[in-house]
Amino acid sequence: MCGCAIVSYYQAQGANDVVLFGLSAGGMLAYQVASECKDVKGIIATCILDQRNPTVIKETAINPLMAVIGKPFLAIVHKPFGEIRLPMKMVTKMKALANNKGLVELLIKDKRASGISVPISFLHTMVNPYIKIEPEQFVACPFLLVHPNEDKWTDIFLSRLFYDRLGGDKELRILEGAGHFPVEEKGVTQLEAYCLAFLEKMRVAPSASLS
Repeated sequence: MCGCAIVSYYQAQGANDVVLFGLSAGGMLAYQVASECKDVKGIIATCILDQRNPTVIKETAINPLMAVIGKPFLAIVHKPFGEIRLPMKMVTKMKALANNKGLVELLIKDKRASGISVPISFLHTMVNPYIKIEPEQFVACPFLLVHPNEDKWTDIFLSRLFYDRLGGDKELRILEGAGHFPVEEKGVTQLEAYCLAFLEKMRVAPSASLS
């Protein structure tokens, strides 16, 4: 996994206090990396979505039809047609990426950001994530969930389906007035404060974090 390679690289450079930050789908990616890597000091995530859960699939797909046929379709076509690319906006609620419409339009126009097209094989791995350690057994490091309370895409109850199962040290903090992509001033201010408090609790310098 390239995420583990990145962590190992920084650790080899002397970064002994690595904290992973996951925004959106990056929350689960950070969890997967921490499950594979040694000596990760903590995880911070804005949401944590287990796409193995049918409720998560239903609530995050672009429409009810995609929620029903998307995963079975990918299971059939990901091997013979895995290299074919599909726009992310065709399969998921990219318009709910942020609560600022201007920002959403800008991101969707950017072919390197939310306007990206990804291989079918990539989508298949997203909805069938490999979870090495189930949350009940995860005690590798503390977990901070900083969830926006005005998230129009991934309501907090979806993250709690996974978060509430975590067996280790965990904290939940709410970003008031913030959307899925938290750019609102109050939410960003709270995000910074909660992250700094989390790092201080572990006595990790902010410069040691890895996003």
